[in-house]
Formats: sequence, structure tokens, C-alpha cells
Amino acid sequence: LGKEKIINISGNNKLQHKNKKSLQIIFYGAPGTGKSYIINETTKNESVIRTTFHPDSDYSTFVGAYKPTTIQVTMRDVSGHKIIEGGKEVKEDCIVYEFVNQAFLQAYIQAWKYYAETAVDTEPRKQYLIIEEINRGNCAQIFGDLFQLLDRNDTGFSDYPIYTDNDMRKQLLKAFEGLSISQYESINSLYNGRNVIEQVLKGEILLLPSNLYIWATMNTSDQSLFPVDSAFKRRWEWQYMPIGKGYDDRGNELNWKICIGTNEYDWWSFIEKINLQIGSTTNSEDKKLGFFFCKAPNNCIKAVGESVQKPLLEKSYFTCGMMCLKTMDLTVLFSKTQMVAHFPLTNSIEQIAMEKLSYKTRKLTYS
Repeated sequence: LGKEKIINISGNNKLQHKNKKSLQIIFYGAPGTGKSYIINETTKNESVIRTTFHPDSDYSTFVGAYKPTTIQVTMRDVSGHKIIEGGKEVKEDCIVYEFVNQAFLQAYIQAWKYYAETAVDTEPRKQYLIIEEINRGNCAQIFGDLFQLLDRNDTGFSDYPIYTDNDMRKQLLKAFEGLSISQYESINSLYNGRNVIEQVLKGEILLLPSNLYIWATMNTSDQSLFPVDSAFKRRWEWQYMPIGKGYDDRGNELNWKICIGTNEYDWWSFIEKINLQIGSTTNSEDKKLGFFFCKAPNNCIKAVGESVQKPLLEKSYFTCGMMCLKTMDLTVLFSKTQMVAHFPLTNSIEQIAMEKLSYKTRKLTYS
């Protein structure tokens, strides 16, 4: 696939990007700060396609590729005649290879279809492509040449359309069959009058429309196997999600408790105390815990089992312990003289924590 740079020198563009929302934004912060929640709330009642990046993600799983699928075909005899039994054609399953659209192409096609449904001087319906855990995948490998499409002009369209290969061209031509864009003149004027709309509908080029929003989340506590390079970063807006108290949909402060037997302890106080320890150990905000680190059915963080403390403790132990392995003795975070002294969840918590620490684990360090 190639790219084509188009320089816009037109001074009479009628099309304007009226929506003030960011087209490409990454919500980043510590675990439990509500990154996915704010996306869900913002895109409520909108058209959303969601995907999650992981180390095995690549261009084909994000954009599309040929995959084996099963279709039913009519059976024929050796002479090529259809086989009829009981007045009906006899069918059989047959494996064929078809181009299967993945998250990006699904959102891309739908966004242009919304444009086809829109009258002149009318804003099309928004299409959101949500990428969870974007830094868990190799973004350079996953996006490939789509990287060029992320440069948007003032109206929200890609500055640099890219050419498609034969397989994708056929798929897009089929998807856009019969469509027409009423705003083609104003869109074409952005590209010196070149008929890019015709090329889009024929599947010859990829060009992000102004109603396609690509939003992502990034958990900064993860030291990703695939660091995001600076060229990729600068094509996004970044929204930091700070650690703070939790609020419900009506703006009321959440009063979550840690429930252990008949005792209740304030969840936010626990978060503040343990984050002090994490901060003093790692000197990093990214390693701390957010308010929504755990779920609280009926405002109570608890579990059912032989010991109700274990699920919360084990989750906190694993997360905090792994963060601090490189810099400290693990017992520091879970000793009576440290966390428990600041936040007395009863001596049983210390006992459970110490059970999780073998002698070798306590002294484990990485070079």
C-alpha cells in the first residue's frame, strides 16, 4: 500500500468540522481511574465498535483479512445437475475463504454509510472506534500504513489518503455499492477539487471521514512490551485520568466500604494510605491505585469464601507487589508496621499477606 500527500490550497471550503470532541484521543492513567467508564458514558447511545489490543494483535486482526468461512451450496451430480430430494435442493456445507472485516474496517465503512444518509449542510451521525489497552499491542505493526490516516485537517478528514490493495479494494467496492455522498462537492474541495469521494466509494483509497472517532485507553502502570513511539503519540490528544474520589452518575460522592465480618473500613482512606506507600517506593503516580480498582456491589467491597479478606488482599498484593519487586522488600507494603499500622484492617490481613510471601519471594530482586 502507498500513500499520497495532498496539499490543500483551497480558500473557499464550505465544510466545517463543527463538533468539538477530539477525533483521536487516548485516556491514560493508573488502574481504576475510570478510563473505560468515561468513554462508555460519553458514547452512550452512539454507534460504537470496540476492540482490545494484545501482544498477538496485528494488521489483519485490526483491519481485515481472508479467513476460512462456511457457506451452504447446492449439491450436484457428476453431470452438474442439482440434486433434488423431496422437491428441495440438497445442500452441503463448504469451506471457502472470504475477506472478513475487522474492527477498523467495520467502523470505517459504517462512518461513510452515515455520510451517505446525510443531507447537504447536515452533520452525519458519529461512529466511534474504541481501542482498549492500546499500549498492550505493537501499534506500528497493527496500524501499518493506516498511521498516515491519523493526520486530520481542520474539518476532520485525513490529510493523507492512502491507496488500497486489490483485496481491500474489492471489499470496499462491495460494501459501498449503490451509495452516494450528498456532500461530495464540499469534501472534494478540501483536496483541490479532486474527486476523492469517487475514489473512496470505489475502494481505491482510504480516507478517514470527519465523523469517525478513534478513542483509546492506556493503563500507564503497564510497562508495555511495545512502547508507543513519539511519531504515533503526536497524532493523538491525551487525556490524563487522575486518581480521585469516585462519584455516581448524578455527581454524588461514592461512600464505598471494605467489609470484613461486622467491621467496615473506608475504601478511599485505604486507597490514600496504600498510595502513599506506593509513591514513596516507586516515585511514580502511574503505579498507584485508582478508586475503581475494585468493584463494590451495594457499596461494599467483599467476597464470599473461607476468608472474605483474601480476594481484596490478593488483588492488592499482586498488583502492588509486582510494581515494587525491583525496588524493595515486598513485606514493606504488607507489614504491620507499614500499611496495617496506617489502616488497621485487623491482624488477620497481615497474617494472610505474610502467608503469601515465601522467604525467597520476600528477598527477590531483579538486576
